[in-house]
Amino acid sequence: MARQADALDVRWLLVGAEARDLVLVGLGAATSSRRTHDIDAAIQLTSWDEFHRLRDRLVRVEHAHVDPENLHRISFEGGVSIDLIPFGPIAQGNVLNWPPPDARQFDVTGLIEAQASSTEVRLADDFSVRLPALELQILLKLFAWRDRHLDRPVHDSHELIDLLRCIDSAIEDAEMYDDYFAVVERNDHDLELAKIELCGARLSRTLSEEARGPLVELLRAEIDEDGKLLLLREIRELPRAMDILAALLRGASQSPETTTWNYTDVGV
Repeated sequence: MARQADALDVRWLLVGAEARDLVLVGLGAATSSRRTHDIDAAIQLTSWDEFHRLRDRLVRVEHAHVDPENLHRISFEGGVSIDLIPFGPIAQGNVLNWPPPDARQFDVTGLIEAQASSTEVRLADDFSVRLPALELQILLKLFAWRDRHLDRPVHDSHELIDLLRCIDSAIEDAEMYDDYFAVVERNDHDLELAKIELCGARLSRTLSEEARGPLVELLRAEIDEDGKLLLLREIRELPRAMDILAALLRGASQSPETTTWNYTDVGV
């Protein structure tokens, strides 16, 4: 896929479970036991003509097959499938409307920011991929859970657990004390929660309001004790799940223009 995307000058990045596992490996953690043969590749496009050129090239040159029931899914020899997720100017805002006969909608909120935040990771001498920053992977997984948890119970929430557990290793304790001591104090020197809050604040500063607003709304709804607490039920194996989501909300609720760590009261 990478060869053909590069040949057409298509920018792409790895998202989903494979991106998560590369983060785990990079942090020295064991890869998740929740393995999948499916790969998600977000591809930045301006038109459906570009999409069809890439897909047709994969079929012609790489001998791939298009799933007749999922026209964005390309299958390769060995049982590996790649889901192509277009985003960018091809979408209408944050909504991707697939043309007939598929005629479905995808929410692509956060993918532009994920591309902007991505870094190149070399997997072999002649092959590298781009990965979104950890906080953007968390954002994408939260929205994936929101959109499909009724159809795929616990699938996305369990992957979210893996990503949330990465935060403690991804941010050095010394960095928190040296650069973000106000966040540490706000969380009563609980470094785990302070790092989660910092992750949320980084999202706030990265995201457009069109992406930040839905994130804050989702987190508020999922920690509302008068609500259904659907996400909390699915991530109950994560210790202090409520506190972790609340800390993420505190950070995400910060105004992007704020230059100090004096947070507004968001009621969590």
